[in-house]
Amino acid sequence: MLVNCGSKSVHLEEDLTPNFNKAMKFFDKGKYARAKDEFDYIIMTDPGSKLANESQHYKGEALFQMKEYDEAWVTFDRYVRFSNDVSKIEKSRYRICECTIYLTNSYQRDQKQTKRALDQLQMFLEDFPQSELVQDAEKAITELRIKLAEKDFEVGRLYLKLEEYESALIYFRSVLNNYYDTDFAD
Repeated sequence: MLVNCGSKSVHLEEDLTPNFNKAMKFFDKGKYARAKDEFDYIIMTDPGSKLANESQHYKGEALFQMKEYDEAWVTFDRYVRFSNDVSKIEKSRYRICECTIYLTNSYQRDQKQTKRALDQLQMFLEDFPQSELVQDAEKAITELRIKLAEKDFEVGRLYLKLEEYESALIYFRSVLNNYYDTDFAD
């Protein structure tokens, strides 16, 4: 991107390289909030540039390290949509899965986010079947399925205590039919 000011012509990406290097130094030192601010500056100053796209990825990583999973999810998603760096797209897609997993509730609460995490992991496995992260994704799927099985099992137990036997049976059948490979089906 070129900017003309009078007779001067400046290439923004070259101008922002020192900012990117500074952001990476903060990032490498674990100063993620400061790195995020620098990456934001680059993204806002020269959106659409290679440097801004690279900054988007590292901004997502900084947010992930700061445990700001909602914002990290959005940032990684934006990176995936506009990048063509396959290795970083794969890693970013898995980070989206991890963000979604970290945003899930305990089994006692609503499980919409758990189901969303399962969907994300399944899409990751379909898109990257040869990834080094396949085993991690499969392990995460197993853990999330156990959480869903526990939820249905405990709801079934609650209905038993309330002497609502038909409702209890519905939930116990759900465990047997949907989560037969978990300990809750035994």
